[in-house]
Amino acid sequence: MKPVILFVDDEAKILQGLKRSLRPLRNEWDVDFAVGGAEALAKLAERPADVVVSDMRMPGMDGATLLDRVLAEHPATVRFVLSGQCDEDIVYRLTGNSHRFFSKPCDAERLIAAIREVLARRARVAAEPARRAAAQAALLPGDPEVRGALRAALAAGEPPLSEVTGIVARDPGLTAKMLQLAGSAYFGTGSPVSSLGQAVQRLGAETLRRLIVQDGLPAPTARDSAVPELWRRSRACAGLARQIAKGEGLAAEEVEAAHLAGLLHRTGDLVLAADPAAGAAVDGEDQRAALGAYLLALWGLPAAIVEAVAFHHAPHHAPHHASGRTPDPADRVLAVVHAAAHLVAREGAPDDGPGLDLQFLDGQGLGPRLPAWTEAATRIAGGGMGHD
Repeated sequence: MKPVILFVDDEAKILQGLKRSLRPLRNEWDVDFAVGGAEALAKLAERPADVVVSDMRMPGMDGATLLDRVLAEHPATVRFVLSGQCDEDIVYRLTGNSHRFFSKPCDAERLIAAIREVLARRARVAAEPARRAAAQAALLPGDPEVRGALRAALAAGEPPLSEVTGIVARDPGLTAKMLQLAGSAYFGTGSPVSSLGQAVQRLGAETLRRLIVQDGLPAPTARDSAVPELWRRSRACAGLARQIAKGEGLAAEEVEAAHLAGLLHRTGDLVLAADPAAGAAVDGEDQRAALGAYLLALWGLPAAIVEAVAFHHAPHHAPHHASGRTPDPADRVLAVVHAAAHLVAREGAPDDGPGLDLQFLDGQGLGPRLPAWTEAATRIAGGGMGHD
């Protein structure tokens, strides 16, 4: 069955233009159009959509209200915004009910690519409760100590953005959310942000103050006692991945991607920790990793980070690797995160068994460096390392 994509706008001319642009996809998607929020809800009641792409400024029912309804009534649906101007209050409402924000005019190929990416990542998640949990998540379970430290720093005045970045980098959930917001068209160009420092700078202290100090971004409650250990291992993996990447002479952007992917490699586990019912439906590391990658793709994070999260446990499963494509920077980031995640999970103990893909590491020219990485993992085992 073809995915159903519903576009919503109050201007029929815009919908007609979209229809022309999307005509070549009629064999790939079942595309529908609704003039306004009321018609959209009526259509969704008859036939739920996989993706809803809505304008914001619409009479009667604005886009934020529509997406609130979609979230409540169709929680598994992907919710994108395609809009022109949008005031600040509406943007803060969108932090909880939308996944991506695209600005008009938007290149059709860019929007199509984003929808394809999300649908492809979702298809790898077998359990519907898990898909729903990812689509509902506005923020991952976060460390209250980190949230408190960030709140204190922002409430005290104008802290250096480097200080704010260092605090945020201790919390995987906050890091992912900052990258999502900074990558939206409202705060920038709408292109993925590959640096946490860049994300914090783009958002600015005032936006962060409103989100954190004024509770514009409420944190979900984690019901899983294992969550603090997930935070610890995520920080340790991030620190080790950064150390390995630097030591191997990777480019600065690859080092940053490896650090962020290491911090976010347990995203799927954090999604499930906030939703025990979904956790009961997910079986195996493959599915937990796929779930984390799906959420990060929903939020528009860079492809190299999403790919490393998706296949950090089994890099040979990555589609591009299986196809024999010439290695590129994304392969190196994946290799680094794979090694770091494995060594952190083993608490630094050497292991050349099936859990560590030595063939993949050798293919990147990294296999001979494993003993040095093991020593580094041993040094940081039990502590964790964050942004430096």
